[in-house]
Amino acid sequence: MKTKENTLKILLETGVPLWRWGKGKTKKIGDLMEEVEQGDSIVTKENGGALRKVAVACVDVYYREGGKMCRLKEDRQEFEDGRIRRRELLSSLAEKIKQGENPKMAAYRGVTEELGVRGQIGLMTKEVINTKIESPSYPGLMTSFRYHFFDAYLDKEQFQKEGYVEIQPRKKTYFVWEEEK
Repeated sequence: MKTKENTLKILLETGVPLWRWGKGKTKKIGDLMEEVEQGDSIVTKENGGALRKVAVACVDVYYREGGKMCRLKEDRQEFEDGRIRRRELLSSLAEKIKQGENPKMAAYRGVTEELGVRGQIGLMTKEVINTKIESPSYPGLMTSFRYHFFDAYLDKEQFQKEGYVEIQPRKKTYFVWEEEK
C-alpha cells in the first residue's frame, strides 16, 4: 500500500479528529501527507492509536556585533489564506530531519534553506531530547519528537540586520534578531 494511503488509513482507523485540522494555527491533512511523502515524518499505529514520528534539528542562530550577542527568533508565519501564526519555538529555527539524514546536515540545510545563508556556518552540537506530545499542528495526533539541538554562528557577510524571510508555496516565515540578555 502506498505511504499516503496507509497514513490516511491509520488516521481514520484510530479516530484522529481530522475535522479539527486546517483551522486557526493548525495545519491541513495535505500538509501531513506532504511531510510523509517527503520523508519528514512517518505515521504508525501504536497501542491502538496513531503516532507521528518526527526527528528535528533545532538551531539557535547567533551573531556577535561588538560586545552584543544577538539571537535570531521566528517572529511569525503568514499563510496564503491570510492566517497568521506566532509560535514559541525551542530554538531560532527547526528543520525536520529526513529519513536516514545526518542531524548536523539537516541543521545546516535548515539554516541555508530558511535563511538563505550561504558559506561556512559555525555549527556546534548541544544535546538530544526525546518527547511525546499531542501535536499542536495536527490536533488529536500524538507525536514522538527527537530533538537534536545545535548552535550556529553567522559571520558579517551572512548577517542581515533586518532579519530574514523564508518564502514557501503556502506560507512566509519571518525571522528577527533580539539582543541576548
